[in-house]
Parts: sequence; structure tokens; C-alpha cells
Amino acid sequence: MTKIKVTQLAFGDVLPPNGYFRYTEEINHLYCQYHGYEYVVEKLATHKQDVRNRHPHWEKIGHMRRHLHDCDFLLFVDTDAIFYSFVLSVEEEIVSMLPSDAHFLMAADTVEESRRVNPHDSNSGVILCRNTRRMHAILEEWDDCTDYIPEFDDTRHKWPVEQEAGNRIMRKYHHDYKHVWNYYKMNAVMGQFIRHFMGMKHHEKMRCIREFYDSPLMKRNRELVQLSQLSK
Repeated sequence: MTKIKVTQLAFGDVLPPNGYFRYTEEINHLYCQYHGYEYVVEKLATHKQDVRNRHPHWEKIGHMRRHLHDCDFLLFVDTDAIFYSFVLSVEEEIVSMLPSDAHFLMAADTVEESRRVNPHDSNSGVILCRNTRRMHAILEEWDDCTDYIPEFDDTRHKWPVEQEAGNRIMRKYHHDYKHVWNYYKMNAVMGQFIRHFMGMKHHEKMRCIREFYDSPLMKRNRELVQLSQLSK
């Protein structure tokens, strides 16, 4: 049986009591519970630069390195992203898009059709990694690139920090990587499977996530989880 692990890294103003992560965490935890995936969350108390003098978003790469060891596939999901439809699985919707000779995938950096930010680059808000030696080596290079490659020094703090560094590294590993042009499956504000509320202000994200949390569809998602528990 394929072991899927879903992981999130939360820090700063997204945390309770005022942050939207209290909603996204519950939604995504329930989704993983329904499908039998391991769900792991790490929370940082403050939104501060990491120990290498880099933007805190860099922490996600080290976080992924720590959690890739004991699963077949690791799916990293940003704190402003949710599983929209519980009837769809990671295996069918995302793993199926990863070629057998590739090690990881991300979707085009597009919010929606009217906001195609950098469609030829990838957005690091949703990342699928296969547990292979090659993938561990790629993550290590991604995580350490600012320490020993001068050309990456600008990505320490200049937005989109680790995402920009990752896109540069992917040009080297293009045979190992899948760029998903159908971004709306897994990385858009109106995503069919995963909705990623990127490119919004905090209060806008809170409104959209709270609306889904209270929606009839989320009510149905909760019922699916309850029914699955009763059938066990």
C-alpha cells in the first residue's frame, strides 16, 4: 500500500487566535483522516528569519527534508491551501501526474486565468515529492544553495525567496521534475482539488477560507468522514 504523508508548516500571523490556520488545519486534517494519510504539522512561534539569515519561508525545505524519510510520497501544502473535494484522492489527482522517472512536481505559478503571475515558473505552495535518493539530494541542494552558491544569495530575502531558488534549481534537474500546466487541479484560488488562496491579503484569505469552512460542501465533507469512521 502506498504511504502518503501530507505536511504543513505554520508560523507568524496565520496561527490562532487571529490567523486562518485554525480553519485550514481542521479541513486538511479531516481530509487526511478520511483517506488514511498521515498528517503532520509543524508550528513556529514567530515569523522571523531562519538561523541562516533567510526569510522564514525557507524553513519549508528543511521541513520537507525531515519528513520525506518514512513515506512513499510527501505532499507539502502551504497554510493558505485546503483540500476542496474530499472524494478526490492524492493518488488519483496528483501522484498520477508524476511520470515514473520523475521525482517531484509543482504547478504553474498562476492564481487564476486573469492573474497568470509567472506561468512558466512553478509555485512552491503545493509540492509532491517521491521518496528517492535523488529527491533527497535535490532537496539538500535546494536547502543549502544560499550557503555555497553566490548566485542564490539574492533569494535569502527577495520575494519569492525559496520559490525563486527552487525554480532556478529545477532548470538543472528538468528531467527529474514535472511542471503541471493544469494548475487549477492543485494550485489556484478556484482549484478543483486543492484550493490555494495565494496572492491575497490576510483578511481576504480569512474570508475565503472561513466561507468554505462554513459551506454546504464542507458540511458534506464532514459527513463523509463521520460515515467512514462508522464503517470501520
